[in-house]
Amino acid sequence: MEIYRRIDHAALQEMLARIRDEIHEWKIININIEPGQPIDSFQISEQINPYFDTWSGSIFICNNNNILILGRFGKTANISAIKDNTQNLIPDCKCLIACDSISKDGLETITLNLAPICAPAATQKSAEERGATLLKLRQQRANKVFFIVDDDLFMRSVLSKILRGSGRIIELSDGDTLFAQYKKELPDIIFLDIHLPHGSGLELLKDIRAYDSTAGAIMLSADSTKDNIILARNYGATGFLGKPLKSEKVLEEMNRCLDHTRVLAKQIAT
Repeated sequence: MEIYRRIDHAALQEMLARIRDEIHEWKIININIEPGQPIDSFQISEQINPYFDTWSGSIFICNNNNILILGRFGKTANISAIKDNTQNLIPDCKCLIACDSISKDGLETITLNLAPICAPAATQKSAEERGATLLKLRQQRANKVFFIVDDDLFMRSVLSKILRGSGRIIELSDGDTLFAQYKKELPDIIFLDIHLPHGSGLELLKDIRAYDSTAGAIMLSADSTKDNIILARNYGATGFLGKPLKSEKVLEEMNRCLDHTRVLAKQIAT
């Protein structure tokens, strides 16, 4: 099966139109991955593709925690066997059939939930313990690392210019690879737009917070209403910047976020 690295609505609609006469032979498998796990949808899609490649269809990666598979599994597909084989390919996760329904397009839709198989209490790290470990790794680093996640090229350019000299800057135009990149780079601060092309920045922040409780995040939005600011705080944001950006405000929020991290590091050390 072809893997789409993002949900391609045009390709999906084209497939639905093409299979309409044989829709009873096709099914949607919706795989949900519990947030905050060490494995994401990109890794899982690569692991399961050799098995699903025996059928016609496509795999769409919706976000870090969701995969949609549109496949020609036949009228009498053995869903239990598909579930069991999916779990065998991902031994660290438990695969459960959450529901079986019919989509608005008339396709049978099977939802599979992937959750980690619990490790023994002595070896299983809580989010707080993992966050403390990741914070120490960041503190030991010589230079700061900043992520700018915004689909607006001009906005990324403006923010990069303001942050220049403060640390290494990594720009992302969407959130499709954010979680994987986060685990690789462990940024000191993420400047994250609330509204992204293929999902909500707040939902991405929620996933990151579940993985790293000490993450530093400053949300960006042209809609800087009180409700939006409170909502961002509730999702775990350390700061909030309204657009258009002002240099002094960006640096103020950056320093406040770094100060918060230093205080947190001292609390963890004691």
